[in-house]
Amino acid sequence: MLFGFRRKYAVYNFTVYESKSQNGFCYIWEKKDGKRGVNEICSNLYQYLVKVGDEGQFKSVSFFCDNYPGQNKNKIMVSMMFHFLKNCKNVEELTITYLVAGHTYMPVDSVHAVIENYSKSMNVQAPSEWSIIIRNARRRPKPYEIIQVYYPDILDWKSLSVPRKLQSVDGLDIKMNDVTRIKFKQMLCFYEL
Repeated sequence: MLFGFRRKYAVYNFTVYESKSQNGFCYIWEKKDGKRGVNEICSNLYQYLVKVGDEGQFKSVSFFCDNYPGQNKNKIMVSMMFHFLKNCKNVEELTITYLVAGHTYMPVDSVHAVIENYSKSMNVQAPSEWSIIIRNARRRPKPYEIIQVYYPDILDWKSLSVPRKLQSVDGLDIKMNDVTRIKFKQMLCFYEL
């Protein structure tokens, strides 16, 4: 007699949407390659930033994201941004704006809606099918770009993170929960509460 259970196999999608060009970049990885934590998010965002830096078109890059502390709003993300600016020759300034909880509709959400609507009637048999489904979900202005992420692509950003508290110029502790915007310029960091 054989016993078993059936469970959906997780495939994760971290999406960057460029408002000006309307390009969507979907970083896809399977459960065997990583989780949905800060290391995965920072690794994907870092990979995107390196691409932008190598292209050399922009001196300043702005991000808008939700307020989720486990993925976006933490000292590990701050450390990754500093690491990127220190090693990038073309980008001089980064800004992250954290939207108010409950009011976080962003253009990137439309990417997820398009993929969901396109795939809801499909019977996906293998995780590898998701790349094709996501690419085909949008035809205009052009299909979403798929970046397949594997275990070696996910870096340990937690080890790079500064263990000390974030402090203002006056020496006051800054709580990440209170931060609404962070601007990185050269090796300085400006917090907006």
